[in-house]
Amino acid sequence: MFPSPPCPLSQPLGTGGEGSAAHARSFLGSTLLTIVQNLDKYVDMDSINQKNVEIARVLRKRQTLAEETLWEQLRGRRLAGFKFRRQFPILKYVVDFYCMQVNLVIEVDGSIHDNQQEKDYYRQEAITTKSGASFLRFSNEEVLYNMDTVLEKMKAFLAELLKRRNSSK
Repeated sequence: MFPSPPCPLSQPLGTGGEGSAAHARSFLGSTLLTIVQNLDKYVDMDSINQKNVEIARVLRKRQTLAEETLWEQLRGRRLAGFKFRRQFPILKYVVDFYCMQVNLVIEVDGSIHDNQQEKDYYRQEAITTKSGASFLRFSNEEVLYNMDTVLEKMKAFLAELLKRRNSSK
């Protein structure tokens, strides 16, 4: 079984400073951060990963036009020799495209993302914090109407990631 996350109510609450609302918010924030950083201790990651593999398979069959268009440019190492995977499970999420060689996530955002920017931000933070992945985001319109610019940005970013990786060795 999995250990229970720390319970904020089990902490002693005195009067004043330690029991204040600010202290409670600070404690809850640090508790949530601890849970996110140690997610695999609190959640059955194997079942999440299996579920995400199934979701990724479905998403590959239901790609948006922008995702299909970008995939045609990325598949088979067509972009500067980098291997990309599409609809790839990472942690408890599925990302649009992933390059394992440089730990890069590419997201193509449609209009639905206009209404879920906060959710996307926390998802990206969780992936970045836990896996160290870098992110590039493009809108559907950028991919569909400015593919050359998108590919140039990707090439430049990939070169920068390789440069950073090689300089850290």
